[in-house]
Amino acid sequence: MNIDVQIITGPTGIKISEKIAAELNCELVVPEFTTFPDGESFFSLKSKVDKEVLIVQSCYYPQDTNLFILLNLISNVKRLGAEKIQVFVPYLCYARADRETKDGDSISIETVLNLFIGVGVEHLITLDVHNEKALKKASLKVTNIYPSNSIANYLKKYNLNFKDIQVIAPDEGALEKAKNLAENIETSYSTLKKVRSPDDGTVTISMGNTKIIKKEVILVDDIISTGQTLIEASNLLKIKGVQKIHYMITHSLSDEAIDHLREIGNGLIATSDSTNSILPTFSAVKDLIKVI
Repeated sequence: MNIDVQIITGPTGIKISEKIAAELNCELVVPEFTTFPDGESFFSLKSKVDKEVLIVQSCYYPQDTNLFILLNLISNVKRLGAEKIQVFVPYLCYARADRETKDGDSISIETVLNLFIGVGVEHLITLDVHNEKALKKASLKVTNIYPSNSIANYLKKYNLNFKDIQVIAPDEGALEKAKNLAENIETSYSTLKKVRSPDDGTVTISMGNTKIIKKEVILVDDIISTGQTLIEASNLLKIKGVQKIHYMITHSLSDEAIDHLREIGNGLIATSDSTNSILPTFSAVKDLIKVI
């Protein structure tokens, strides 16, 4: 496939950018990035900037640093002549700070979106954001991708019998993900019910109206951080007779819970390449190309 766009990558987007450039058969530009002894970041762009560019940078830990590098990259690419700027941020930091839980809480995702508008982004593309509704408040084009095709292709490599597998969302917020994946692999899906305490963040998982009809399931979720939600959901599913659990998680922000999930589920566990994780990964590049 050939799309006439120049790809310029930040330091956390290099591996993903290489895949995109190979898929599109287009130019990839990797600036020279430096961190000074005082912690400030700097880059030098040696290549000529095209009129149309796709900038790739994931904003996982350290979020503030990676976000500033991205904003600085966008601002300077625009200064150097880019007229149409699309930005692919596989992991969009601060997306979970999307509402006031208590009076006075910061809504940080609104600040991030305003910064993108300020530096001249025309189209922001991200991967499986926590709350898609929060993106719709921005006065710029935003596309949120759920990589169901990529996950399905990953699973198909293992010759699983999808007719005997049920896709499960650990809460109502992940139901659309479960539906998309289930339709892709032609099987059934359902959701559990999650309640999180606003005081201490404790998670309680219940069956809700769900009836588990398969002995093998795929749990899908956007993020694993502490792992509390997936662990509680897994323990409940085991009590209900599920024998094997596979985990398809879009963003892995912590490796601490991985061994526990492997032990409970005794199945596959994978994440996207949006962060720097120890897990096996699937890539959302083919899903991305459809929206560029």
